[in-house]
Amino acid sequence: TQYCHLRRGSVRVKAGERVESGQTLALVGLSGLTEYPHLHLSVRHNGMIVDPFRGEGEAVACKAAAALWRADVAAQLTYAPGAVYNAGFAPERPDEAAVRGGRYRKAGPMRADAPVIAFYVEVFGVGAGDALEMRITGPDGEALAVQRIAIERAQARRFGYVGARRPGAGWKPGAYRGEARLMRADGNASAASSLTVSVVVSE
Repeated sequence: TQYCHLRRGSVRVKAGERVESGQTLALVGLSGLTEYPHLHLSVRHNGMIVDPFRGEGEAVACKAAAALWRADVAAQLTYAPGAVYNAGFAPERPDEAAVRGGRYRKAGPMRADAPVIAFYVEVFGVGAGDALEMRITGPDGEALAVQRIAIERAQARRFGYVGARRPGAGWKPGAYRGEARLMRADGNASAASSLTVSVVVSE
């Protein structure tokens, strides 16, 4: 087996080590030439590529075999055509490169005098006619900002954000929630596409 695009520094095993079913080998990452976090898994037997979902080698097109996954594992590997990931809050208009560089990951609680509260996400697997719906809700449950981004063409990765400017009296202390949904062209929400993140505005 070969596992590609792992998070740098996350590999927990070494060459020649025996591993058990369910053991963590590493974390999914963005290393190598790729546009979004994912795992590239290759399986080979006697030098031949094997599809673990079909259990057949590429050179044996007419001979099907059982899938290699256990039934309980296969049940967790359902295909998701897109997902919302890498979500967070920023005290300014978020810069796409800064988000990917991790600038806002360890910012801590948002300050009451922050000029902006912005909620950002990255999405992968969008298609023409899809829409990214985003919202920020304040401590009292009121919607502070709502944004709907229309997707005009298929993209492997799409960045989006929604934000609100600080009111004159400053931000109320409490939890601010950000939500994002990837809506497909047929009007249905894509599986595993909603995400909620909370921050606390400090005095």
